[in-house]
Amino acid sequence: MSNNYNVILKERKLPLSLLNDHQNQARVHLLDREPFQDAFGPKTKRKRPRLLAFDYDSLLKKADGSQDAFEEKHADDVNVEGGEGDGFRDLVRHNMFEKGQSKRIWGELYKVIDSSDVVVQVLDARDPQGTRCHHLERHLKGHCKHKNMILLLNKCDLIPSWATKGWMRVLSKEYPTLSFHASVNKSFGKGSLLSVLRQFARLKSDKQAISVEFVGYPNVGKSSVINTL
Repeated sequence: MSNNYNVILKERKLPLSLLNDHQNQARVHLLDREPFQDAFGPKTKRKRPRLLAFDYDSLLKKADGSQDAFEEKHADDVNVEGGEGDGFRDLVRHNMFEKGQSKRIWGELYKVIDSSDVVVQVLDARDPQGTRCHHLERHLKGHCKHKNMILLLNKCDLIPSWATKGWMRVLSKEYPTLSFHASVNKSFGKGSLLSVLRQFARLKSDKQAISVEFVGYPNVGKSSVINTL
């Protein structure tokens, strides 16, 4: 209001209606919207919510009852599939591997794994364990022992350095782990990744060049890493 030129130049960006609000419009009048008798009085018109339980003990009893009913209902299924009835099912043979789009995606993944020499699994530094594909790691250990895997801790600029060092110390016990910051201009860890890939290339001296595969969950930064390299 003190500088009219700013209002004129930035008319589309400024909420001009806020400049004209008065003091009485700034306050929220709850009783103008709904009278006190209708909201809180003895003749309230609000409907009482239907709660499953009115206190903590009744909620616990209901939860225990539903758990027992669920176990009785699925006890036969677990005994048939698990064999010993331990309550655990086979995680590898999952229905998602046999249906439409998922079947095509998993087929492409295994096709790429077969044609690659080094697998680089890109992880999000904010949640490394949550973005790891343990099914893929078990497949490589069981069926592709001649292939090498590298864990790439991407987006390490979004967490403190002590957290990056801790995750590097934990993950390095299983696979070679590198920290990385994908950026075209100010990247971090690019030289160390290329040097590790060159070392793997020397191990496979029978080939003229090695094939490197980048895998990972969506939005972990696979394309950014490739663009940085």
